[in-house]
Amino acid sequence: MQTSSKNPNEGKKVLLRISNLKQYFPLKKKGLFVKANDGITLDIYEGETFGLVGESGCGKSTLGRTLLQLYRQTDGRSMYYGRMLDELAPRYVEKTLKQIDKLRTQWKALEKTAADAQAEYDAMPDGEEKYKKADALSKAKKDANDAMLDMANLIGGFLSVADIKEPVALLLKEYGLAKSRRDVREKRKAEQLNLDDVLYADQKSGKSSGKAAKYEAKVAGYDRQIAELDEQITAVRVQLDELRKPYAGDAEFAKYEALRDEGIDLARLEYPEIRVLRSDLQLIFQDPYSSLNPRMTVGNIIGEGLLAHGFFKKNDERMQDYIVKTMEDAGLASYFLHRYPHQFSGGQRQRIGIARSLAVKPKFVVCDEAVSALDVSIQSQIINLLYDLKQQSNLTYLFITHDLSVVKYISDRIGVMYLGNMVELAPTQELFDNPKHPYTEALMAAIPTTDMDSNKELRILEGDIPSPVNPPKGCKFHTRCAHCTEICKHATPEWVEIAPNHFVACHHPLMGEE
Repeated sequence: MQTSSKNPNEGKKVLLRISNLKQYFPLKKKGLFVKANDGITLDIYEGETFGLVGESGCGKSTLGRTLLQLYRQTDGRSMYYGRMLDELAPRYVEKTLKQIDKLRTQWKALEKTAADAQAEYDAMPDGEEKYKKADALSKAKKDANDAMLDMANLIGGFLSVADIKEPVALLLKEYGLAKSRRDVREKRKAEQLNLDDVLYADQKSGKSSGKAAKYEAKVAGYDRQIAELDEQITAVRVQLDELRKPYAGDAEFAKYEALRDEGIDLARLEYPEIRVLRSDLQLIFQDPYSSLNPRMTVGNIIGEGLLAHGFFKKNDERMQDYIVKTMEDAGLASYFLHRYPHQFSGGQRQRIGIARSLAVKPKFVVCDEAVSALDVSIQSQIINLLYDLKQQSNLTYLFITHDLSVVKYISDRIGVMYLGNMVELAPTQELFDNPKHPYTEALMAAIPTTDMDSNKELRILEGDIPSPVNPPKGCKFHTRCAHCTEICKHATPEWVEIAPNHFVACHHPLMGEE
């Protein structure tokens, strides 16, 4: 059977780029960890719904919360492209640039360690001992690569230049200007709120209070400051381009220059910086009961984020109109505004949770089992609502569920997780038509059907999920896999693109019908 492997995100911008993400939770006993996410790599594209499936306890919800930095990730890189680096001007940029000489020395030492480990590995005969050595080699390479990327993402090709004092000085100047521009924009935002309040009051009363001119002058002044800072930043960037010209054609310079990245590494942000991005990155909770404050009205629940992120000032009359519109978009009647959560059904409560998340105009929303606690008849309504809201606002979803039939309906691509690892990723139809990983096949075989004409035999996946504290060596699924061989017990399978846009981590991927 020929299946489509067309990338549903072709031509779209990457919104989140996740590389080797790990989330470990320490236990009381020293040295033991729950390895909830154990090295996940994937891209999530702007405007897509990325479905995430797997058995309970596989780390799906942990991944969603870690991407939002509700849990600070243990390791890995989470690049966010919803805003540009110079727009946020995070502290890690300045810290890296000021320590660049020390960091380059550390990187060279890590590269030597990795090269020595590679030479030792290459000299070993094939067998169990070599399989065991593979993980240590992989870690050595990763440590060196991470150290390099922390610098190359910011300075690009200058990483290969012996004397980088001049470009680093210019990059620090650019950072200082960007930070000043960010601060001015925050002040402008506050004055714009004041101006909007005055203009709204004047419109409502039908006459001018004469207060608008003062705020208009302040906003205009901030606009001039921003324009001046933009010009200075542009001038610094021209100087940096001039410094790059002598290295045109230099292969090593070009290699590192290609790694220069304007995205924001969420894992390196400080807490106040993450709070700035909270409006961009939102969460819809699984439980529509415990996720709502029983002492707050619907209006207060939805309005809380709006006040926290400066969309409105407290007691702003415009905010109620905005909240009512948000409620209506989520399928809630305006007269629910002053009611409390206990007065609503489960489906209505979930709509409140959706309205709360979407009110702050996010770009990325984690839907964490957002329909699993609801009746089947209500699930379809909520899924349709999420789909409609996504189309209206070009939202990007990470849709987490254990229900394959649900994820098939709403997702553009699906990732399959097992014991903290992504084991397969493909466009939705391709995954269902042509599963490559034995675990994916087992999940699909366990889906009940009411189709009497179907020849499909219901097969339940046998065996328990191993402990995430002490997972099996090699492929974690080998203890339950019918295709297991000796290599599966010792060597971790690589994450490879087995077909266009179809990725799998398996030593013996299923061939299926092509």
